[in-house]
Amino acid sequence: MFRLSTPRWKRLALLAGGAFLGLAPLVYAQEVSTDEASSQVEGPRPGNNTRTEAERRAWTPPQFGGNQLLLTCLLNRPGQVHRFALTCPTTRQIDARVADCCVVGDHWEVKVKTWDTRPNTAMASAPGGSGDFSAAARVFTYTGTRDLHALIECRYLHGTTLFPAEADILVSIYTSTCTAQDLGVSDEI
Repeated sequence: MFRLSTPRWKRLALLAGGAFLGLAPLVYAQEVSTDEASSQVEGPRPGNNTRTEAERRAWTPPQFGGNQLLLTCLLNRPGQVHRFALTCPTTRQIDARVADCCVVGDHWEVKVKTWDTRPNTAMASAPGGSGDFSAAARVFTYTGTRDLHALIECRYLHGTTLFPAEADILVSIYTSTCTAQDLGVSDEI
């Protein structure tokens, strides 16, 4: 059986309709090969929801103020959580933002927790555009002489469900610098 793809079917219908009405086509659209189309796509390769190590090193995050720490959240399937432990000396607050790295339509969540005399938690979710960062999830410490210890959790909420998938977490620190320890990925429901 003879089948036409949707773009070819639309082009054929346009040309046939124009010929039936006696109109000459104004533009002739030439088909772009698959190799040419993939080289014209911005960002990562089609069908891939992660960056290569070289692409990660070359990428520059936007500036939100303060010192910034960039973390990479990489998950292999839905239901996983990637955790990082942060230690920030003499810091009263940190902001964490999350953004999908690669495919428009993926939504991610970042959760930040601190424990001191008044523990607090903040959450934010990415708006779904590739490289669009969420609002800040801000946590505080209420004892100025202690280091701020925080746990950052990153999870995939919904979207294209193309795995493995990668998101960027950008942590802003306003008084010093932080050190991060990658605690790894765990399966959770």
